[in-house]
Amino acid sequence: MSTISPSPVPRLYRGAVLKHGLDWDRIDALLHTVEPTPQNLQLFQDGAVDPASYVERAGELGMSRPRLIKERFYSLLRGGAALVFNRMELHSLEARQLCAAVSRLGGASGIGNGYLSFGGQCAFDKHWDTHDVYAVQLIGRKRWQLFQPTFMNPLAEHTSEAMAMQCPDKVVLDCVLSPGDMLYVPRGWWHQTLPFDEPSFHLSVGLYPPTMHDFLGWALARVAPQRLAVRQTLSNDPGVVAGDLGAAVEALRDLLLDPAVLADYRREIALADRPVPEFELARFAGERTIGPETLLRLSTAQAAVRTPEALLINGRALPADGLGARIIQLLATVPMCSFAALSDAFIDVPEALLQEGVFELSAHGCIVTGGVQLAEP
Repeated sequence: MSTISPSPVPRLYRGAVLKHGLDWDRIDALLHTVEPTPQNLQLFQDGAVDPASYVERAGELGMSRPRLIKERFYSLLRGGAALVFNRMELHSLEARQLCAAVSRLGGASGIGNGYLSFGGQCAFDKHWDTHDVYAVQLIGRKRWQLFQPTFMNPLAEHTSEAMAMQCPDKVVLDCVLSPGDMLYVPRGWWHQTLPFDEPSFHLSVGLYPPTMHDFLGWALARVAPQRLAVRQTLSNDPGVVAGDLGAAVEALRDLLLDPAVLADYRREIALADRPVPEFELARFAGERTIGPETLLRLSTAQAAVRTPEALLINGRALPADGLGARIIQLLATVPMCSFAALSDAFIDVPEALLQEGVFELSAHGCIVTGGVQLAEP
């Protein structure tokens, strides 16, 4: 009999993030440039705070745009409200690089919300998330309490509010995150954060690995119609329909257990993962050289897909036997690699040709230079 694999459990990573760049100056700059709409920035205190209490519309060069009312915004933060930066990776290169590092660790694409508080009470009730969460503490400290799941592996529609379940009383994990620490909270685990009477900022990176539900839905929509048993008319005769359903189930079983079908699904996921590109104009505008200590990494958390003719990554098809494909295959084995280490691995390739290969891959968005490196767990 088939068994279900065990669900993941929480994990605490001490000192996981060594450098990140998300300091107070960078957060101030984001408050200056990001429009304070509920889609971008929002305050919470016993629920969402009415934006009308801290956002106004102001004229700038004949145009009206929303703007934070500074004194009210400060007052709400001092009073215990928490600020949420939604999709922070869309506005901050530092947040994007942190999301990329966590995505490589978790093997799935991720997005990041920032949480800023200056003390007060817990801004959110105990709840679970329907995606995996990696909470990265960047400024100050925050206390986290985790509780056992009451509904394992929830999907998007299975929110803790909609399921109306009670959080268990027993705390499974009670820890304090300091700057650089990271906490992994699998989907479905109840949790709450308890602020100290001090400033705190953390980035919550949400990862969305494919689920069995995703694969089954894809297979039923894309592949199952190829099978005759699935295309049968649903009979009104109970005896006939029972036999037809049995045949359809057998056809689906054979289809779902076909390694080629699963490979096609993974290929489609990999090709659909198209990260926002990072630009390096200074390097391209100046002398086209890469220093030996420059760190290189793949642009996507998804593994490159290999076919007999090509290596597919970030929507690009690289010749399977070309230098670009060789570089991608090496970078897929490590979170980051210096150009010096790359040169050592490609002693048969002249350095000028290797430099040009790296520039070409960077221009096509297949690899990125620099970024955040997580400490070894």
